Formats: sequence, structure tokens, C-alpha cells
Amino acid sequence: MTHSYIEENNITYRYLLGRLSTDEQTGFEEHLVDCPECLDRVEIANRFRRGLRRAVAEDAEQRRVFTQIGLLAWLTHLSSWQRRTLYLATIALSVGLPLLIYFGAVRRMQRELGQVKTAYADLQREYAQQHQAAGRLEEELQASEERDRQAELRPRHGAVANGHSSQSQSNVGLPLFALNTVRDSEAEPSHPANEVSIPRFSRWIILSLEFEPDPAAQFYRATILNQQMQPVWNGSNLKLTSKDTIVVSVNTGLLRPGNYMLRLEACTGQGLCHSTARYSFRANIAD
Repeated sequence: MTHSYIEENNITYRYLLGRLSTDEQTGFEEHLVDCPECLDRVEIANRFRRGLRRAVAEDAEQRRVFTQIGLLAWLTHLSSWQRRTLYLATIALSVGLPLLIYFGAVRRMQRELGQVKTAYADLQREYAQQHQAAGRLEEELQASEERDRQAELRPRHGAVANGHSSQSQSNVGLPLFALNTVRDSEAEPSHPANEVSIPRFSRWIILSLEFEPDPAAQFYRATILNQQMQPVWNGSNLKLTSKDTIVVSVNTGLLRPGNYMLRLEACTGQGLCHSTARYSFRANIAD
């Protein structure tokens, strides 16, 4: 690296500032080994920079000291009541500012607490309204179920009160079907012994069951099974009519076209029941 190149590209100044590339820095340091003149320039420039930094630091320290001295001088020229006023103002500021910050935080927390209380009250009102609505809905559902139960029991009770005769059933207007018993060997839903043709618009039908009553029976119960031997209807606490028959009313919505088995059981007062008769029938919709 030559002197002309160093001077034209200001290599010495850039070297001191650390702005040379790696190759330039290596070349310049190799040149300094053999060039006392450039080495003196670098040392002079370094001493100048250190002196300049020291002068700047001393100037800043002097300004700080002068500022403190000036403040002290200003304070010494104040009268006693002015100094007391200044001291009190300083104390009030040092104490009052944290208090202001504290009370501001307290007020903010109080506002947030008020908002939380308002939201909680709204939730309580909403919960109470939903609870009341659920209570009303439950009452309406129970009332609807009670009406349906009464509607289902009314035809059965009417049939028992009228003696279950064919003449009384015709007065009530419900279709009546007398079922014949089958022997155990014939008690299969796939081979029905009776035919039940349900009128298309009839919601209920009456089934009259003839059998040999059991003298020990206190009541009877009946179960209708589909062809898969799954129960689709059952009745309990059934009583004999004056003609020693059992009459039951069945909702036609439970009887889809197909084969069924009706199983009748006699029950004692202790609730012990045994099979006493079976009836197979085919249900279909009459044209």
C-alpha cells in the first residue's frame, strides 16, 4: 500500500474509526510496520482523539458543577419564608403525587368493581328469567302429559263401566274385536288366529278377550308383542267384566300392519302373576 493511495483514500482516518475493510486494514497495518512516518501520524491522531474526548468530558463535568453551584447560589439568595415555601412545596409534591396516583387507581378499581357488579346483576336476572321459563315449560309439559294420559284412560274406563258388551261399544263408537285364544303350540305371531282390521281414521280399538277365569286372580295384566316378540303395549290392574271377559282399549298408533301376540296373565294379591291365555292376531288397515 503506497503513500499516495493512503492519502487519496484517507486510510489513516478511516483506520482510526474502524471503517476499513479487512483487506485494507491488513494492508495498512503491514505498511505501518515499515513506515515510521505513517505510524507517527496514527499515534498523533490517537492522542488528539483522546485529548478531545477528555476535554469534552471535563466540559460536561464543569457544566454540571456550575449548574449545582448556581442552584445553591439561587437557594442562598432566597428569603427564609421562600425557602420554607419551596421545602413545603417539595414535600407536598413528593407526598401528593403518589397519593394522587393511589387515589386514581382506587377510583379506577371502584369503577371496574361497579361494572362487575352490574354484569353480575344482569346475569342473575337472566338466570332467573331462564329458570322461570324452564319452570313454565316443565309445567306445560306435565299438563300435556296428564291430558294425554287422561285421554288414553278415558275410553278404557268407559268400556269397563258399560259392561263391555257389543251393544255398548257400538254406542261409544269404537271398533270392537273379540279375540279367540290359541294353544301353546299355536302361540306364534307368525301364524295369527285372529284378524283385526283397523278403520283408517280410528284412533282407538277395543279388544275383547274370552278365557277361563282364574278364581284366585285379583286382577289381570296384558301385553301385546310384535312379531319380533318385543312389547308394544301393556295394561295392568285389569278386571273381569260381568260376562267374565277382559276388555282393553289400544291406541291404533301402536299397531302397524303385521302379526302380534297378546299375552294375558292372572295376578294374585301378592303380585304373583302367571300366564293364563294367549291371543295371536294380524293387524291391518281397512280400506
